[in-house]
Amino acid sequence: MVSFLLSQAHPSFDALTVSIIFGMLLSNMLVQQEQLQKGIDFMLRFFLPLGIALYGTQLTFSNNVDYKTWLSIIVLFIFSFAMTALIARFFRLPGKLSVLLASGFSICGASAIAVISPLIGAKKEDTSISIISIMVIGLLSVVFYPALWEDMGLTFKEFAFFSGTTIPMLGQVKIAVLEGGAEGISMAVRFKLIRISMLLFVAIAMLLVYGRRQKGSSIPWFMVAFVLFVILANVEERMSSLNRIFEPVSKFFLSSALAAIGLSVDFDSIALEGAKPLYVVFLSWLGLALIIFAGLRLFHV
Repeated sequence: MVSFLLSQAHPSFDALTVSIIFGMLLSNMLVQQEQLQKGIDFMLRFFLPLGIALYGTQLTFSNNVDYKTWLSIIVLFIFSFAMTALIARFFRLPGKLSVLLASGFSICGASAIAVISPLIGAKKEDTSISIISIMVIGLLSVVFYPALWEDMGLTFKEFAFFSGTTIPMLGQVKIAVLEGGAEGISMAVRFKLIRISMLLFVAIAMLLVYGRRQKGSSIPWFMVAFVLFVILANVEERMSSLNRIFEPVSKFFLSSALAAIGLSVDFDSIALEGAKPLYVVFLSWLGLALIIFAGLRLFHV
């Protein structure tokens, strides 16, 4: 609840990220963690799937962006996902952790990780590591992007594109382009929403890939609901008014579930990976930022 209220106070406080961090800190201070197990199990069994299902209402594919921009952002999404996965492989990170890092960085940070994690059967520690790594890179972007805007020599629209395609979380994108006013925020958010919409295709792909590896597994009900909500959000005009209601509800469910994950995280398992996940995301972010910056300066794409 504290994390959710903080997110309403300022966009830099992502409810999902703050929740899992609070959960991890509280878990580290508790002596008898087993007393919370029933509550943790309840959150993961009910709140997580409900949050994922309702998050489908937030994925819209029509946001007044021309098809060339759509195509360029999709290409950049594929590139950033593949690059993150390859760098993670170079650092010899586990496969599922690599997928979470790639999903979080290329799509929408903690939200993408929360959706993909149960589909691939990721460990709680992998979920926590991924969210924290993505959060750190996002915060660096928020700090340095506004300060470097003038030195980068980018136009108003180019900077909005640069921010919307390289910063992991939506709230962080809004902060980075705050100096551009309402118009700048709106423009950057439109670019970012195209990346967020890619979550549908990644989720289906992960379900197909990892579902085949687990013989006898069936499609989770929340994924069926997730896809149906995505379809309704894009074909039914009356859903737009309901989306504003579903957005905080979905965020609250996902935040609660991630708090539960944080409460059950094994710190020793996190320590085994060290700083490698952070290096992976940093190198991916640096590579993507340099490529987009070069493209904007040389070709004004």
